[in-house]
Amino acid sequence: MDAGAAASGARSRGHPPDPGSWLSAGTRVVTSAADPRPRATLRDLTRRDAAWAAGVVAILLVGPWLRFGDAPNPVRVGLAALAGGLILVRRVRPAGVLVATSLLAAAWIAAGHRGIVVAIVVVLALANAAELCRPTVSLPLAALVVAGVHGLTAARGSGSLLSLANFRDVAWFTSATAAGLVMRARRVELAAIEQREADRRAAETERRLAEERDRIARELHDSVGHAVATVSMQADVAARVIDSQPEEAARALRAIAEISRRTLREIRGTLGLLRSAAGEGPVDRDPVPTLDAVDGLFDVLRGRGVEVEVTRVGDLEDVPAAVARALYRVAQEAATNVAKHARGARHVEVVLEAREGATILVVRDDGGAPAGAPEGAPPGGHGLRNMRERARAIGGTVSARRRPGGGFEVLAVAPTGDAHRTGGRRDRRVRTPGAAER
Repeated sequence: MDAGAAASGARSRGHPPDPGSWLSAGTRVVTSAADPRPRATLRDLTRRDAAWAAGVVAILLVGPWLRFGDAPNPVRVGLAALAGGLILVRRVRPAGVLVATSLLAAAWIAAGHRGIVVAIVVVLALANAAELCRPTVSLPLAALVVAGVHGLTAARGSGSLLSLANFRDVAWFTSATAAGLVMRARRVELAAIEQREADRRAAETERRLAEERDRIARELHDSVGHAVATVSMQADVAARVIDSQPEEAARALRAIAEISRRTLREIRGTLGLLRSAAGEGPVDRDPVPTLDAVDGLFDVLRGRGVEVEVTRVGDLEDVPAAVARALYRVAQEAATNVAKHARGARHVEVVLEAREGATILVVRDDGGAPAGAPEGAPPGGHGLRNMRERARAIGGTVSARRRPGGGFEVLAVAPTGDAHRTGGRRDRRVRTPGAAER
């Protein structure tokens, strides 16, 4: 597991991040050129920055006075004010502040003041530069500062580069640089975790949008495709019999009007979902189709003289709404396929059956394959794919095949989760004759 995953996992469990993850991140950040956060500007300075600056000025002026009895003088006051100004803008120009602070420390020591006090300012500047600058910048600067202060202190002291006090200063500066690198590593790691989380949310949003687009496309395909096919066939019927059978033509035109109204309601409901998702307030939606409405999907076939037999088996009243809607759309697409592709069909059988844990829909016809269709090829294109996607969305399946004796069969199986009552099953067959038999 990498450091980011370790830190993310620790945070998700409510525990503090493992220090080992930050240590490994610190090892990697030395070779990384990425900035953990945008550089601050003068407008970004806060009261906290001012407090740090005031604290530094107080330490430089009051500290030596209380500890060693060195009263402030104009030179010390001026250097302390300059140090406070540098600490104030340390987040704006961290590298420049480190260089300026080092020069100020040299001037402080050259003026005969105690170096242990001004070392605190250099420590702050080193840690700040290591945190905010790229390692390729901060590490060479830190090495120069350590070497310069080390040599200057030795020159003004005993002249030995190996004195204990000298090494104490070097240890402080090195620790400050290491602390800054660890803080930088922490920021880099947190930024990486936040970026991964943002990418995950973006991917999840894109996935949901894609699913929603597919769902709306299926809704429009089922509604508009079925309506257009039905209207086209009813218009053909009306055109053929308008002179010889005006009543039949009028019935076909009324069917066109009814189908158009129903389709408009379905399209309005689909658009309502889009408006609702866009936050445009509540909208009127068309009622969810139920299995009782399946019979009406085959009216166009009955109008063409096709015998439609609908059989209902078991208790279909308690079928979940999502399952009923999916099976309704599958039946709608199957009816459209029969009307468009089943050449010469005279009989259609529809079976709706409630079994334990599942509801089954079967649509069979006795029509021939469309002219020019390959032997054994199923009719339809996007329609069959939409059927399968709708069934898959509720955990079901759809299979489609050519029947050996002629015709085509669509079988949809949708799990319902709860066992339906099958004891004392009731079978209800509705055989509707075609127009030729009426």
